Amino acid sequence: MMNQAFYRRKFVTTHAAVWVGLSLFAQLVTAQEDSAFIAYGDITPPAATINTVVQPRTIELIDAALESDIDTARRVQLTSDLGLCPVPASEAILKRLLTDPDPLIRAAAVQSLRLLGLGTETILSPVLKDTSPLVRFELVNAKLPAAIIAGVSDDDASVRATALATSINEATDRAIADQIDKLPSPMQAVAVRTLGDRKEAAKSVAPKIAPLLASDNIVSRIAAIDALTGIGVIEFVQIQTQLAHPHSAVRVATTHAAKVLSATDQIVVAKAALSDKDLSVRTAGALLAIESDQSFTETLVAQLSQNYQPLRLAARDALVRLGKTNDAAKPLVLTASEKLLTDATPDRRIDGSYILGQLRSKQGLADHIKLLEDSDWRVVEQAARSLGQIGDPSAGDKLVETALRSIEVKSTGQPDMDLISTQYRAGEQAVLSATAIKHKPVLAATKKFYLQKLTPGGVRNASIYALGLLGQPDQVVTDLRPLLGRIADPEESPASISEAIKAMGNAKAKTAIQPLKQLAGREGASEYLYIIHLALNRINETNTPYTPDPVTFEPHTSIRALGDNR
Repeated sequence: MMNQAFYRRKFVTTHAAVWVGLSLFAQLVTAQEDSAFIAYGDITPPAATINTVVQPRTIELIDAALESDIDTARRVQLTSDLGLCPVPASEAILKRLLTDPDPLIRAAAVQSLRLLGLGTETILSPVLKDTSPLVRFELVNAKLPAAIIAGVSDDDASVRATALATSINEATDRAIADQIDKLPSPMQAVAVRTLGDRKEAAKSVAPKIAPLLASDNIVSRIAAIDALTGIGVIEFVQIQTQLAHPHSAVRVATTHAAKVLSATDQIVVAKAALSDKDLSVRTAGALLAIESDQSFTETLVAQLSQNYQPLRLAARDALVRLGKTNDAAKPLVLTASEKLLTDATPDRRIDGSYILGQLRSKQGLADHIKLLEDSDWRVVEQAARSLGQIGDPSAGDKLVETALRSIEVKSTGQPDMDLISTQYRAGEQAVLSATAIKHKPVLAATKKFYLQKLTPGGVRNASIYALGLLGQPDQVVTDLRPLLGRIADPEESPASISEAIKAMGNAKAKTAIQPLKQLAGREGASEYLYIIHLALNRINETNTPYTPDPVTFEPHTSIRALGDNR
């Protein structure tokens, strides 16, 4: 009789998101005031322990079929099945299969042993010098040093390519490096990038890579730049040389490589990159450490209008970094951003609002608040977010007006769903920002949304969240308790129910303790258990850890034991 013990594995469970439309800044602002509050939006529960259970009869059936079946495809499938079954009996059968006359079976056995975490040199010794490329391929995948070292010069292209892409120690680094000047360009690039991924561990083989900086092959040259950067040995003079290369991809890679240089040298590279004719090179330049030089302000503002989104985002964030870290540059950045608030182009108004929000600046506040009336809902959404970050209470009434306006969709024939979605997000953000600045009138304005299924989800959920942070505890329970009774309603939003539970916790409503405990015991409440746990922890001012119930999992094999065959 087979050993009935089974191995246990821990997996990260992928629970369905309670809901997606969260606002990071709303979480951060409130978290600074109360580290124990329950954040708005999707909350992922801790990973559950999954017990992998394999019935002994399943292994017996697989073993019997392997002995009696002569169909190769079927035997390969059965061998692969054993790789799903982490029990000692599987290991014993797979070791036996390593000497099977069919190379397909031997290869499948190596793969299964690797999947079970048993792909060691000791266990795989019977096939270390196997004549089949299929087996040698799997040995390389098992990351056996001997297999990798032999594989870099293997006659089989698949084995060789896989070995060149796999390095785990100094010996395999050397084996791969010794092949570089013998390889065709595509494989050469693979080998070089493999060594680059090893970072400082591959420092000893860097001299083998450096000559490729002069390669006529663009792919090999870029691979060398990236690898030497990863290893940390590329020098300023090498970067300067590569910046003069006519191919923009080389200049992009070189500019990215400058991140390993000193701040002073990065500024030199950034100035060259930001004046490059290629916009992707300029984007790379904007990502460098330029915070110590205020002269970049005007250059970066000019990049916002280049009609290239990656460059725009990189330049915008670089301006934020300048404003946060350079006292001399900050007034220049703020003045330029204030000017952008009234720019004729919506994207520039968005950029100005974004930078002022990130810098928490009230400069141009009147114009900033006026953006809540903008005809472009993208602008409104950004302005709403930024005003919450800035935190000035004078924006409160306009934020509430924006939230109410956002749910009014005008019928103009075929609806533009992207526009409507943006409009709703703007309303959601307006409620969150009103909450962040503690503008209590938002509660009266949004109270009608709590129980209305037809209210746009983001606006409704944000309104429930606002009640939890700004409302009185008993009122929170009174207004939101009806939502707890809707968990079986297929038309009700789980996100809204989740926010109602969190709101009771955030309000520390003692009268919610019993309703929440009752909800936890109801059928269909499993997806709310973690949020209920957090809410009760907060109300009771405890910090009890949450341990989800373990889940029993039986691997799906081509042979399944029926019933209890112990």
